[in-house]
Amino acid sequence: MDIVWFLYFFIYSVLGWVTETIYCSLGQRKLAERGFLNGPYCPIYGFGAIIILATLNPYFNNPGLIFIFGVLLTSILEYITGYIMEKLFHMRWWDYSPRKFNIKGRVCLLNSFLFGILSLALTKIVHPVISGLVTEIPENWAYIISGILLVILAIDCVSSVIAVIKLEKHLEKLKDLQEKLKEELEERKEEFAELMDASEYKLRKCLEIQGDKMEDKFDDAKEAFMQMEDKFDDAKEAFSQWKAESKKQKYLRKANRIHAFLGLKKSLNYQERRIMRSFPNLSHHNKLQNIFLADLKNSITKKTWKKEK
Repeated sequence: MDIVWFLYFFIYSVLGWVTETIYCSLGQRKLAERGFLNGPYCPIYGFGAIIILATLNPYFNNPGLIFIFGVLLTSILEYITGYIMEKLFHMRWWDYSPRKFNIKGRVCLLNSFLFGILSLALTKIVHPVISGLVTEIPENWAYIISGILLVILAIDCVSSVIAVIKLEKHLEKLKDLQEKLKEELEERKEEFAELMDASEYKLRKCLEIQGDKMEDKFDDAKEAFMQMEDKFDDAKEAFSQWKAESKKQKYLRKANRIHAFLGLKKSLNYQERRIMRSFPNLSHHNKLQNIFLADLKNSITKKTWKKEK
């Protein structure tokens, strides 16, 4: 019956999630959350297993071909999946760029080799046992179980996609906030430049006027110089006041940014946090939003932020 293929897909999605969780947990020396979805399954492993089983069935007695085609087929699947997810969500979900022999960071030789080994284990060890168990399920029960699992999977997919879209919107808000603060800083710089130009112009005029008077009378020049010095002190005091105000505004802008960030962190729901924990190398295509995303990941995974009151 055709329904068994869906059961195979779901079972191997679960086994793939278990395998990846164990592999990543051993590498990180702690329990690692993996997978795009909330449940304990990774559909990419389910699709990979179905592709291997359906395509290589005539060559199950040839381990060499299974390994080679297992490497090629699973690598193509991983590359295409990574490309599609990047285009849909404007984020990179995994990045093998630091590893040798990678293709645009989406696939690498080490993972492809491991997928080849898994393909051998699938066809020679795992699938004979799984197929024997699945074929024992009555057809009516197989349809009922598949229907329930399909509903669960569909709900999980929708909720996970919504969580990623919300995360993207949060990053967009932070980007807008940063750009607004940048515009305010540029305006302050322009005001400062105008103030300095005006002060310099006044001082030059004073020097020219006082220089002419010095030629006529030293005492008048001395008095004028004292007046000029007073004006310079006034200008210096005005500049100090502006600088203090500017510094205050800078701290206010920084405080507003931190407040906005902490407010955003509070508003992140469980799914958004889980997604960032599940994909440690998650990055955004936009440079500024990627900075905010990195800050959010650090605040969640490394707990660098103090508990907000």
